[in-house]
Order: sequence, then structure tokens, then C-alpha cells
Amino acid sequence: MKVENKMPKFKLKKSKKDKKAKKAEEVVRVTNQNLEEQREEVISQGKKFKYPFQYTKHSLVITAIIVGIVGFILFAIFGWHQLYRDQNTGDVAYRFTRVIPLAVARVDGVRVRYSDYLSFYRSSVVATEQQQGTLSDTEDGRELMEEYKRQALNMAEECAYAKYQSEKRDVQVEEKEIEAIENDHRGDRSEKSFREIVAANFGLSLKEYRDMIKMSLYKKKYSETTDKEAKKTAEKALALLKSNNGDFPAVAQALGDKVLFDEATVNIDSMNLDGGRAAQAEKIDIGQISPIFTSKNGDGYYIISPTKKEKTEVGYKSIWVRFTKLGKEMKQFRKDGKIQEYIKIEQ
Repeated sequence: MKVENKMPKFKLKKSKKDKKAKKAEEVVRVTNQNLEEQREEVISQGKKFKYPFQYTKHSLVITAIIVGIVGFILFAIFGWHQLYRDQNTGDVAYRFTRVIPLAVARVDGVRVRYSDYLSFYRSSVVATEQQQGTLSDTEDGRELMEEYKRQALNMAEECAYAKYQSEKRDVQVEEKEIEAIENDHRGDRSEKSFREIVAANFGLSLKEYRDMIKMSLYKKKYSETTDKEAKKTAEKALALLKSNNGDFPAVAQALGDKVLFDEATVNIDSMNLDGGRAAQAEKIDIGQISPIFTSKNGDGYYIISPTKKEKTEVGYKSIWVRFTKLGKEMKQFRKDGKIQEYIKIEQ
């Protein structure tokens, strides 16, 4: 009798290597007929690698934008606090306002730059500290610094308004005018030497110094073209001087508070600090009466007569007719609430 072998049959599991080999065998040959189909298949398989990367990149961009916005807001809050609450006048705050044209006030809608205010203030403080030492060391010094802040803000407001009104009238300050004043102040010094003097005495760069000259020139030109009353007073004073043989005190008494009489002797080295009176005195003979000329400070008209001319000194008598129109306009603007100041300084 034949016995049948009924041993169970086992199916061997194929290894990964065998599967890969089989898969390789099943690779379809690419032809012109199935090229498009194969291309779509390859692209669809690649998307699983592409899309996660796109999502990650998109997320990184959004995160970077959010961080940047938050950083900018924090920086803006810090800067606002330093300038408008603490009223920081240090180098960093000043350089910051030179780069970013922030406003410190508005005069009848005209913007007043924070950097202009700091330029006027810092130059006054540095010039005083060169002679008296650090002002913040004493109570009187701190009070003087507050006074300088008020004066600087007033000056910045006047210059900004004068510049705006002058440009409306097509009155411009030309580069050659700035250079003429700079050269006059420099004298026979080299540019390097003058730059060092400006930095030491005013705490300003040469460009910043020139910007201050430009602002002052706008104020001067505005007053020259609009202050008719000052011009009439100066003409009246000159006529009186010519009729009374140059009796300056008598003319000052006759015109009262419209003019100011002064008699001074100025050292040649500091003659540029008197508004140009000593320089004018050098041009004419002793006893001769000068024509009317505008102060280099832009604060009024002068008429002078030399009293002494020596190698190191110049003496003169002078009548000063102050510009008042711009000051009256500022006073009226303040009364009408048309001056908005963004920092608090006692008036």
C-alpha cells in the first residue's frame, strides 16, 4: 500500500531584497506613449518632500515678521520714553533724532524737528561748561540747563516757522551764504582746526554747525522781509544820528524801548561774537557812522560808529533795533493755543 506524504506546505516570506529585485523587474519602460504619465507620477511622489519644506519656510517667515514687529514696537516705546518723558539730551538720543526726523513741537501746524532743538540746547550747554564746568553739579547749574532748554525750544520753533514762511515766499538760503558765515567764523584757521574748535566749544560736527547757521539765516531773512516796523525805526535812528553829529545816547533816549544803546571794546579774536559790529567798525574811520546792517545773529538791525581801532582791539558805539514781529507772532500763537509742544519745559 502506497502511503501519501501529507506534510504541510510552508510559504516562504520574501525578503526586502527580493521585493526590491522584483520591483526593479517591474519598472516600466518609458516611451513616447507613457512619458506624460510617468512625469505626473514622479511629480506626485516628490510632493511629499516639497510641501513640508514649504510649510516650514512659510512658518519661519511669519515668525520672523512677528519678532521684527514686536522688536520695533519695543524699540519705539523705549525711544519715546527716553525723548518725550525723560527728555534725554545725550549723544545717543541726539544722533537718533538726526537720523529719524521726529517732531518736538508744532507751530501753527509747522513741524519743529527734535534734532534742531537739541542742536541749539547742546551748543549752549557745551559752550557754558567749557568755562564754568559741568552744570549739573550745582542747583544753579541745573536751573540754567532748564533755562537753556526753554531758549533752545523757542529758537527751534521760531526757525522752523521762519523757514516754512520764507520758502512759501520763495526765499531760500543759498549754500554760498552759509559758506560766507562759516569762513568768517573760521578766519585763517584750517578746516581741521576749525572742526576741532566747533566740536570742543559747541559739541557739534561741522555739518551740524552749518545746519544751525542755515536755520538762523532763515530766521534772519524772514524778519528782514516782514518786520517793516523795525526797518522804519532803524531808518529814523540813522536820520537822527546824522542830524545830531552821532550822539548815540541822545538817539537811544529819543526812541526809548524801540532801540538799545551799547558801547563796547572787543578783542579781535572774539569779534565774531558781537553780531558783526566789530567787523563793521574795522571798515570805516573813527567817528564815522555806518549804514544800517543786519546783525549776523539775525536778531535785528545795527548802526555803529568806531571809537577805537588798535592791533588787538576794536571799540565802537552802537544802536540796536530789535526784530519784534516774529516774537509777537509766537506770543500770539501761544495765546491762541497754536503751539503744541511734545515735551514739558517751563515757559
